[in-house]
Amino acid sequence: DEGTPLFSFGYYESVLAIDHVMGTAYLCGREGSPAWDLLESSVRRAETGLESSNCRADTRSAPTHDWDSKHTILLKELERTGTFREKRMRKIIFCLCLFGLWVLPTAVNAGILVEQGKVQLKFTPGQNTTGKLMVHNTEGKEIKIRAYWEDFEYQPPYDGAKKFMPPGSIPRSCSAWIKFTPTDFVLPPFAKQEIAYVINPPADSSGGYYGVMFFEPVVDRPQTKMGVKIVSRVGSLFFLESTPSKREAGLKDFAFNDPGMVMKFVNSGDVTLIPVGTFYVMSEQGDAVDRGDMDKIYVPGGATADYKIKFNAAYPAGKYTAVLTVDLGEENVLVKEVDFVKDAAGKITLSAVRD
Repeated sequence: DEGTPLFSFGYYESVLAIDHVMGTAYLCGREGSPAWDLLESSVRRAETGLESSNCRADTRSAPTHDWDSKHTILLKELERTGTFREKRMRKIIFCLCLFGLWVLPTAVNAGILVEQGKVQLKFTPGQNTTGKLMVHNTEGKEIKIRAYWEDFEYQPPYDGAKKFMPPGSIPRSCSAWIKFTPTDFVLPPFAKQEIAYVINPPADSSGGYYGVMFFEPVVDRPQTKMGVKIVSRVGSLFFLESTPSKREAGLKDFAFNDPGMVMKFVNSGDVTLIPVGTFYVMSEQGDAVDRGDMDKIYVPGGATADYKIKFNAAYPAGKYTAVLTVDLGEENVLVKEVDFVKDAAGKITLSAVRD
């Protein structure tokens, strides 16, 4: 739910290991996470032959690690029928080395693990809220760590990409409310440190407020590769929401494209919405011909985003109704019925939209 650039935070979402002797790739992490998808797509783009027709997918619990004994890790095994050709193996290894240079160092090399990658808190304006984070040293050497706060906002087209900014940079900043300790500390090998925080929201605060607590190793000489300075850090996203708050949204401007439908999602509330949308399509005869999930979007209060549906089936000519159900969270649900007609040439025309 945090959005696309989780891997740049060091949440240890996914790790890919390749056994070029056995011709097997092991993708470990949370299946469906952005890091998982990016690693898997990198494998496929490298033309290793790991197409779905030649793969066996196996999702199960994997052995836990010393640095992550409290977490369950999913294991997905992609096993090619046959062996990798040496040329293709060189290509995938080169591709993944580039991937690691530009993305993974900020996720894997930090040696820091934050148990609470996302903090969602309800608060009453004018009343203090307290909590704790747990930070782990995942390496066999001592790490000096600096903790600091930044603001963040989801950015257009609201597909999960974020922009991080200095404290107090955005209207929905909560940086002036939060105090935490310690801000500088040393973690021995495989040790952990509790971070206590206090949030003091003003009496006139209302809606959602957002920020991130970063943890960065303090090094005498920054790590560099090919002249690029690498700053490794991990963080915990904070989503603060007042009681009460305004969770409201609407759908408009429905249109059809190949192979689906697009509309505008308008967040008319005062909190960031991460809607969970599903749909099913009924024929004129009342038969369900299609169903699926709508795209994931992350829309700040007052913003508008494209909301897309990809049809999973090829419908014959006829009349249809798409029923859209969008969960806005906290028992707020948006439902729309969209009537459309598909002609013999394959053109789809909107007929009506109903609540």
